[in-house]
Amino acid sequence: MKEKIETTGETFSETAKKKREKTPSVPLQKGGGQRIKTPSVPLREGGGNKKEAIKKKKKYKVDYKKLVILAGGAILLIGIVGGGIWFFKKQAEKKGEVKIYDVLVQLKDQKSSNLEEDAQNSAKAGDVILVRETGGEWSKTERISYLILKMKLDEKQAQKIVQPKTEKLSKDEALEKGVVQEEQLKDMEKEELKMMLVETVLFREYRVKIEELEFDLMKVREKQPFEEEEFGWEIVEKK
Repeated sequence: MKEKIETTGETFSETAKKKREKTPSVPLQKGGGQRIKTPSVPLREGGGNKKEAIKKKKKYKVDYKKLVILAGGAILLIGIVGGGIWFFKKQAEKKGEVKIYDVLVQLKDQKSSNLEEDAQNSAKAGDVILVRETGGEWSKTERISYLILKMKLDEKQAQKIVQPKTEKLSKDEALEKGVVQEEQLKDMEKEELKMMLVETVLFREYRVKIEELEFDLMKVREKQPFEEEEFGWEIVEKK
């Protein structure tokens, strides 16, 4: 080796330096170490870049605010529907609810010389003059003039017991009886006309069967005979 160096006229250090100069240099990364080039990998067909991937991720992201609003709306709707059902159910129960009523009953027939007016406006024995929930005070005149009974009735029965008996009329019958005038028939709406084409034929449609109750009519003026008793619909009849 010594001989080779002497023949070329170069020292060992000079030879090594030339060798390094011939070798291409690799740039260093900042912070130390060599930067290694990695070959670029082509994107797969149908794929996208990083931005597209982020967009897809955002697209399928759940909007919790909207979800909460929808859930709240659904709960509110269920509450409204449920509340409506409860209200109408309570109203139906209320109509069917039985209460104690004080019932003012006619003791003797009232009479009129006009037969039609007598039927329409004269109270007969057993007709109910007035109904009200129990607990109030009656005047002295009412206590000596009528039979006062406590009756267990629902709302519908309490209304029926004081309603008159009516019949429907045709337009011609209504005009003949003077219930309506011809000019009125033209201007009235259907529902209003329907209500007008009705005639009262009896003062009351229902009556209390007082003849089946055991009491002295003449002693009612002194004391009401059934102050401690309660009756039901069984003592009522339709005329």
